[in-house]
Amino acid sequence: MNNKIGRNEKCYCFSGKKYKKCCLMKKESISHMALQMLAKKELKDNKLKEVGIYVNYVNPIIFKDKKIWAIKNRIYQRDNKHETFSDFCIFILLEKLGPEWLNEIKYKKEELNFLEKAFTEVIKLKGSAIFNGVKVREGVYSTNPNGYIKSIYSLAFDIFTLDHVSNIPDKLIQRLKNTNEYQGVRYEIMIAAVIARLGFNITWIDNSTAKHCEFIAEHQVSGTKIGVEAKSRHRKGVLNQLGILDMYKSKKGDIQGLLTSALEKEECGLMPYIIFIDINSPLENKSRMEDVPWVKDIIKNAKRKNKIISVNNKSDYNFIFFTNHSYHYDQEKNAGGNEILSQAPQFVKFVLPDDSLHEGIQNALKWYGNIPDIDLNI
Repeated sequence: MNNKIGRNEKCYCFSGKKYKKCCLMKKESISHMALQMLAKKELKDNKLKEVGIYVNYVNPIIFKDKKIWAIKNRIYQRDNKHETFSDFCIFILLEKLGPEWLNEIKYKKEELNFLEKAFTEVIKLKGSAIFNGVKVREGVYSTNPNGYIKSIYSLAFDIFTLDHVSNIPDKLIQRLKNTNEYQGVRYEIMIAAVIARLGFNITWIDNSTAKHCEFIAEHQVSGTKIGVEAKSRHRKGVLNQLGILDMYKSKKGDIQGLLTSALEKEECGLMPYIIFIDINSPLENKSRMEDVPWVKDIIKNAKRKNKIISVNNKSDYNFIFFTNHSYHYDQEKNAGGNEILSQAPQFVKFVLPDDSLHEGIQNALKWYGNIPDIDLNI
């Protein structure tokens, strides 16, 4: 029995019209809309992948004049229907830090640490953006972020990502609030979020013995496990460190001690292994990376101490990334960009199944600090 209706037959909905003039048109219209939505989603996904983001963040919806956000298995109903994704990330960060933490800042008599100063800048920004910013859409204004603002919003996006994709231990949040531990744990969180956004789950390692790397990254598709180590160069007078900043020394790529320590972790040489080292140096804005002082130092030291890597003497690590995302030097000035140097030995003990991972990390680090707008209004 053939139940297919002809184009010129009366429509099955009893409208009295021919099928081609009634429900067929609706069906074709719905199909066209669905194809448009799929194409729009594919375009959006591809744009995110170009900047190192493979995570399926859930678009918010408006319901009864409220904005509904989803993170992992939790739903948030927010009163401000114009709230941006960036501001929702700030809300999640504050939720992790605890509202009592923000209240303590208001009455703190001693000097605020970097994280506390950055949050006071967010409060000031919310009060001034509507007057000094450029209107993006109804209720949303954009301004150029200063060093504090870009630092704190980047952290908030990282916390949101880890909370949504994998996990972030309470121990790390407590370390964030610790003035002396902020710099180290902040870099660990940054690198974990960068890796998570590339499609990896994160398993944190209790590093109390200092013999293990920071975390194990497991690719969600291939199941490949990678040991990841993240080290940040401390400098006097920067990011809560005691002393006076020496601008000349701050430009040097003196990270050999950090690199040696990273190569001594137990996972190095026993599994695929990636090292990240934060240079923590003022941005130079050079047109060529070869002209940046810290890059010159690293290249010079590498030539002098270079271990010969060959098919018979393979590298214990797969990649080393030297990163410089030093918005904290800018403070109240407009935040600068990013500097990245990487090394990928030709012969390694453990070959990764995906040759594109190096490029993916490179892109993610290049575009780090740019938070996507996942809002439904795009």
